[in-house]
Amino acid sequence: MKRKLPYYFLLFALVAVKVGAQTSENQRPAVGGFGDLNLNMAHANFPQLPGVPDCNSLYRSGTGFGPAFGIFYEVPIQNKFSFLLRGVYDLYGEKLTSNELTPLAINGVETTGTIEHSIQATLGMIGFQPMGSYHITPAFSIHLGGEIGFVIQSSFNQIETLTEPATSGVFDNGLRTRNAQYGKIPNANPIVASLIGGISYALPLNRSNTIQAVPELSYSYALTPVVKNYSWSVTSIRAGIAIRYELPEKAVESPKPIPVDTTPVSIPVAPPVAMISASGLNSEGVEAPVAVLHVEEIYSTRMTPLLPYIFFEKNEYAIPLRYNKVSPESIYNFTEIGLKDQDALSINHKTLDIIGKRMSADSDAVITLAGITLNNSRFFINKKLAFSRAEEIANYLKSTWHISDDRIRITTHPLAEETVAALDSDGVAEANRVEIACNSFGVLQPVMGSDTIRNATPPVIRFHLSVKYSDTLSLWNLSASQDGILLKSFEGKELLPVSLDWILGNDQKSIPHFPGKIDYELKVTGSHSDEAIAAGSLPVEQLTLRKKKVQRIADREIEKYNLLLFDLQSSELNETNKQIIELIQKHLKDISAITIIGHTDRTGEAEANKQLSFDRAKSTARALGVTKADIRGIANETVLYDNNLPEGRCLSRTVDIIVETPADVQ
Repeated sequence: MKRKLPYYFLLFALVAVKVGAQTSENQRPAVGGFGDLNLNMAHANFPQLPGVPDCNSLYRSGTGFGPAFGIFYEVPIQNKFSFLLRGVYDLYGEKLTSNELTPLAINGVETTGTIEHSIQATLGMIGFQPMGSYHITPAFSIHLGGEIGFVIQSSFNQIETLTEPATSGVFDNGLRTRNAQYGKIPNANPIVASLIGGISYALPLNRSNTIQAVPELSYSYALTPVVKNYSWSVTSIRAGIAIRYELPEKAVESPKPIPVDTTPVSIPVAPPVAMISASGLNSEGVEAPVAVLHVEEIYSTRMTPLLPYIFFEKNEYAIPLRYNKVSPESIYNFTEIGLKDQDALSINHKTLDIIGKRMSADSDAVITLAGITLNNSRFFINKKLAFSRAEEIANYLKSTWHISDDRIRITTHPLAEETVAALDSDGVAEANRVEIACNSFGVLQPVMGSDTIRNATPPVIRFHLSVKYSDTLSLWNLSASQDGILLKSFEGKELLPVSLDWILGNDQKSIPHFPGKIDYELKVTGSHSDEAIAAGSLPVEQLTLRKKKVQRIADREIEKYNLLLFDLQSSELNETNKQIIELIQKHLKDISAITIIGHTDRTGEAEANKQLSFDRAKSTARALGVTKADIRGIANETVLYDNNLPEGRCLSRTVDIIVETPADVQ
């Protein structure tokens, strides 16, 4: 009988189509939407999923719930018959369990334990349900049809649990659970089919009975298995309600008036007009016109902080692609010296390789990877996800850098309650992280670099941008180049910013390499593919080390420590920062000129951030023990790093310590 059911449905549909020309005049088409709750019943006969380890003997059954909702269109055919076509999204959730009896020895006493094998499966699909309806009364109807569904989501979560004895006994791993597996259901059927039969009863919601609430009850019988060539199918009992609206009768058309051409005369859109100018921002954030951009070669030492965090995307455990990872074959070519021209954000995107390199050199170093959990009424990061994130980092260090298991510890811990209470969207993004701790300070210490750098004055070029255009821009691009060599570019869509800051000190590669001039160009493209270009230039003077030596110009060495990282809205130095302060103190000389500049990220009010950045600079000066220093707080007036990234915001909560020492006292 199971094989013949689809043919009965086909016969019913053919009869319905045949009598379609005899539609009753008092019936009208209807549209609407519906929502159901499904009680799903699994019928199975398999020991394990394809390729998924499980020592279970056999799964036979399971239950679960899931919603279904969609829209429908119903057209009358003849008297009491109609044809119903529904589009639906179905989410099947079900849990298959099987219990295994096994002998156990607990405290030297033999007993019988019970191991529960379970698979929590979730299937989501978009389907179409063609059905024929027979109306026993105008309100009461029965329906028969089928469903073809296209699976767009399939996942499982498998685990073995020691359920008896309830309070004692563990597996070899020291836990009461083992063999946890999850992921996409292997070899899942991409297309599923089922038969559907049900009843419904219409309740009027208005006087004309054109809007109805329709409670419905149906049964779905699966014709295809969940997994190809597996004995695993799902039947469902569905209960829900639909809102049905009968379309009004088509009005008799009145004679059409003689058409009058009312097409508006199109007014051509004037092409865009772009404008650009450049000014400079000095180290105090004061803006002024730029007569000449001075570039000086200086021998410099730089210390860059290494964040003890790796940030993840929401609900994801894979390491984001922005953390550029090396291949196992190229680890011997990786050096910290190769990072000397990169800014702090780029260096921190190599954190895992820096840690891997340092742990390879320090055989006694042991790191702890702690995934953050978060559980309150607004935000949630479960323990399983937090653990998986830490495990992903551990797997990279083991597979690429060959760090042994016994040198990596994995754990989880929640955020502090006071931190959770103040979380906003940026804070939640920062909570999606793994924290890294190490018994050796050298593994997480700042990245040191010494090199000849180019120092630009003014340190920031601010471009002022504007466009006159009666429509919407589609694209814009701002570029700066020297003798055809691109130094810096910015681009975006639709909205053109009023100003853009080019922070020359953050990227050595973007500072001009030789005297002459910088050419800058703004190009905008309108919604009608019309373009406009505005351009300008800045003269460049360069003072090289060789030129200073020949002309006997007094030289100097600049040491920049961009390393003191603070907690959100805090000016207190933590223990790690105190260790770094001790390193800096060893490099200070009585004749050195010291500048201490505090920064913040975009979080918080402008005035509060201004005070906070100054407090951070004062705390740093106090810890260094210096009394003669230029101490300033400029908050986030100059955006140091991309604040759309959590690591960019963390690196912006910093203090720059700039130590300038005449060369003759080195």
